[in-house]
Amino acid sequence: MQLVLSELVQNALTAVETTDRPRVVRASVVHRPIFRRNVLFLEVADNGVGMTPEILRKAKTPFFSTRAGNHVGLGLTGCSQMVSTLNGRRFIGSKPGMGTVAKVRIPIRTHRLAS
Repeated sequence: MQLVLSELVQNALTAVETTDRPRVVRASVVHRPIFRRNVLFLEVADNGVGMTPEILRKAKTPFFSTRAGNHVGLGLTGCSQMVSTLNGRRFIGSKPGMGTVAKVRIPIRTHRLAS
């Protein structure tokens, strides 16, 4: 979970680098029991440059990156695969000039200790 949250926060920080008033709007982890099942919610939102629909479609493609330099473009791909491995779901919404919201929902199994 730390890797997933770290990648999402790092992407948000990179997105706000060129804005006039950079801010990661929220980054939170919330544990909520829903329908008698425990679910972990991760959400990271920023007020960065946002992504066009075309870039958003490519965002989880391995080796795709909008960054220049030595960046290899595996961050969101890795996040997506980790979330899938944990039977979770991920959503990324973005609009150019408006920022991006990344949400992750992962079911959590709870175990009762034998007494």
